Amino acid sequence: MVNAETKTDRRWVRTRKSIRNAFAKLLIDEELEKITVKEIVEIADINRNTFYLHYSNVNEVVEEIENEIIAAFTAEIERIEFSKLSKDPYLFYKSLNNLLYMDLDLNTAILRSIKSSTLSLRLKQILRGKLFGGLSISNNIDPIALNVTVDFITAGMISVYQSWFLSDKSYSLDEASKVVSRLLAACVADVFDREAED
Repeated sequence: MVNAETKTDRRWVRTRKSIRNAFAKLLIDEELEKITVKEIVEIADINRNTFYLHYSNVNEVVEEIENEIIAAFTAEIERIEFSKLSKDPYLFYKSLNNLLYMDLDLNTAILRSIKSSTLSLRLKQILRGKLFGGLSISNNIDPIALNVTVDFITAGMISVYQSWFLSDKSYSLDEASKVVSRLLAACVADVFDREAED
């Protein structure tokens, strides 16, 4: 038998999902700054009071979605062993791609929005920390070369994802990831080889 609290929790979750889905639909065709609570509640088929029980404004919906993306991205990065990443970077991309494909429409809409620049910056910082830590531990590399390499790799990786989300998707994210994986492996190997020569 379902108790009242479980029923309420289900309604709560269902309503939040409805709000987020409505927001995502609007974000596909409209700029983030132009989306209003009125539009969201019409598409979600709820009233304004219900919206305000869940969120104080549209930006709060965006922040919640971005925080969930960051949390999932961070968890995925933390699962990856750097020793495997340096040998086969595609494993990393494959796991990130699976994460992005889970809610492709919403992720596309969010990453296409203007506000995604803050999301991109946060993602770069997380990725940079993981790469920096892994490269500095496993190799005796000059600090300047390490910083430049990590910045180059991080910016390139995020840029490829952003470009793909902004594109007509004439090629798959997996195809792009395979190319970037080869570039990443070559870049890291070249830097290490040059450092060993010096």
